[in-house]
Amino acid sequence: MLSAVSGTIAERLGLPCVKTSIVSEGGNRSFNGAGVMIGGEAVERQRNPDLSLEEIEAELKRVLGVEKVLWVNEGPVNDQLPFRGRVPGSDGKTGAFTFGTGGHVDEFVTFVDEHTILLAEVTEEVARQNRVSRINCQRFEDAYQRLSMATDVAGKPFTIIRIPEAPLLYQVFRPGDYVYEALKDLHYEDGTVFPAGEPIEVMVASSYNNFLITNGLILAQSYSQEGMVESIRAQDEQAMSILAKAYPAHRIVPIKTLPVNSRGGGIHCITQQEPRLNSKN
Repeated sequence: MLSAVSGTIAERLGLPCVKTSIVSEGGNRSFNGAGVMIGGEAVERQRNPDLSLEEIEAELKRVLGVEKVLWVNEGPVNDQLPFRGRVPGSDGKTGAFTFGTGGHVDEFVTFVDEHTILLAEVTEEVARQNRVSRINCQRFEDAYQRLSMATDVAGKPFTIIRIPEAPLLYQVFRPGDYVYEALKDLHYEDGTVFPAGEPIEVMVASSYNNFLITNGLILAQSYSQEGMVESIRAQDEQAMSILAKAYPAHRIVPIKTLPVNSRGGGIHCITQQEPRLNSKN
């Protein structure tokens, strides 16, 4: 179905349609518009277990027309694939389920322009507070080390802007809920036995990187609402301020996205961007 849709769009716009046999999702890549792509290594390997990373990279270059692929590894814990098993819950002890993609880059790293990268960050103070943030801190700093040594096609290094990790949020699902029904029949790698008939806690795929760039707006994810701790409002304000500086020609529009995030995605995940065509098209 998806190939039929993309083929129809290409035909109507007069664009070539390039096919591939590898499994890869748009949320796991970010482009600088000048021949460089950032991709998530862990996700691509998981989707294509019979291919080497070099083979995957060569195919991405062929299909997408990029000259360089910059690989980051694992994404945040709150974007973990569901069948991997439980993660620390809201109390830090009881295990929570996840409903993520396995580490799509749009959850933690984004090209702002040809020379600038926006990367999630966990401060040392926050990392000391809970185990999930400590793991995320390690993964984001691994990405920082990789990207700080990377260059564009002309050999120039990138400027890296840091944006805070979004608040770690949880939601309770019960029998009959979409997420509950999707999780109950999975085989879990850590030996988890699903508590059928009982409510479960699910870690939300929250992120400040999972935003949509439009011609004049940035549709950004925000989380502060009545009943939440004051620190979340401060996180939202800090993130929106960083986005405003990164995209001075755009208006930043914060949107409460918890319902989307709790189902394993975000604004960037549920939208599809199309490039502006030349007038001859």
